[in-house]
Amino acid sequence: MNPVLGVLFVCTGNVCRSPYAERRAASLSRRHRFASAGTHALAGAPMDAHMAHEARVRGAHTDGFWSKQLTQDLADAADLILTAEAQQRRWILADWPRLSRRILTVGQFAALLPGEPTGWSPWEVVADVIERRGTSSSALDVPDPYRKGPEAARACADLLDGHLTRIFAHLG
Repeated sequence: MNPVLGVLFVCTGNVCRSPYAERRAASLSRRHRFASAGTHALAGAPMDAHMAHEARVRGAHTDGFWSKQLTQDLADAADLILTAEAQQRRWILADWPRLSRRILTVGQFAALLPGEPTGWSPWEVVADVIERRGTSSSALDVPDPYRKGPEAARACADLLDGHLTRIFAHLG
């Protein structure tokens, strides 16, 4: 089995949370492929300036990013889909229920990981988390910082960094 996972991050507009997660994940792990999209994307828009700033100061590249709408092709190409909110997960599953074995919220995925990395392959980690996923809860959502200023962007970036650091300690 291919050790490289294709991870798709999804939020609403694909200008704040999911592009930040895509670019930060790429800076944390060179092992996997990363993409992002929005359930209601501001297609063709650049990354939000405050989130782009947070990404850059944390070591991620933001050049060349343009938001895009989630499509069936993007979803089908992903091995793992991580949404910012439970609502986005439900929205996607309403249209494409066959994705249920590949989609969680980013907070849900991070919360379900064991305390310490197991040494398992990325595929084994994902299978284990998916098997134990249950229902997603809005308590684990990443709040949308769109148009809420630099403090909201920083808080969002801090929360996503915590989740991503935990996830990629397990996925490599």
